[in-house]
Amino acid sequence: MTDPRDVSPLPLIPILRAGDGVPDRDDLATWHEALADAVGVEVPHDLFALWLYPASGGAELIGPEALAQDELPVPLPRPRVSEEETATLAAIVERAGYRSVACLPIRFGPSDVGLLLVAALDADRYDAAVRETLGRVAEAIAPTFSRIARQQGAAEGGAAPDLGSALAAAWTEARSPRDFFALASAGFGELVPHAIFEVLIPGPSPGRQYRLGGHAGGPPWAEPGLVVEPDRLDLVALFDGQPTLLLREPVDASFTQLFGDALPAGDVIRSLLGVRITSSGHLAGHL
Repeated sequence: MTDPRDVSPLPLIPILRAGDGVPDRDDLATWHEALADAVGVEVPHDLFALWLYPASGGAELIGPEALAQDELPVPLPRPRVSEEETATLAAIVERAGYRSVACLPIRFGPSDVGLLLVAALDADRYDAAVRETLGRVAEAIAPTFSRIARQQGAAEGGAAPDLGSALAAAWTEARSPRDFFALASAGFGELVPHAIFEVLIPGPSPGRQYRLGGHAGGPPWAEPGLVVEPDRLDLVALFDGQPTLLLREPVDASFTQLFGDALPAGDVIRSLLGVRITSSGHLAGHL
């Protein structure tokens, strides 16, 4: 396990603003350049390459544009890219003259939505701590890549997402509530893009809630860090008897404080949709 003291801080990730359609090439190029500059503060590099895996299939180079001339054999996800495939691509880049290369997939739920590759002309630049930082960068930009992949699939006439099948697969594959919510989040994200997918269940005392989406297994309420006291979040008062809750910017900072562990460093919650879950007329939780 990597010592947390050896992990570089996560760079400030620039945001690619959501729009109604697929981002154009200029927007993607500008975002790629800003992201490369931000990552370069903690991970110096001479090459910062990003590929998108559109929902319709294939791989699309986000940047740098000049890399398209090299026609690199970018591996495709089925639904994920293997370590052997990323190592093969890294070896090709090394043979081109880069003496330090790190290549890793950008994962969102059960599938890969993109590929990240950084390279430096100097040797021995990327140790385990740097690779850990790059992994956190990939995790931070994964929701953006998933959104673009979905938008491109829709623009190209891709099939509509099947939420029922995604939930069934999540239920079959999950080994814990945390696994299930991670997989279900990916399927649900095809319909409603989001950064956080959480269900809170009411507790043994009035007002207390438990973050089931972070539960690793066993009986609920066993992990104190997942218990939410009513003075931190009063869902009953917020919903005020209504079946849904919709908050738009500015959203109270307490939500970011509560769910910030699931967000990239520096990000804040700017919109929130909540739904009451009932069973036989009784409150079962809040999504």
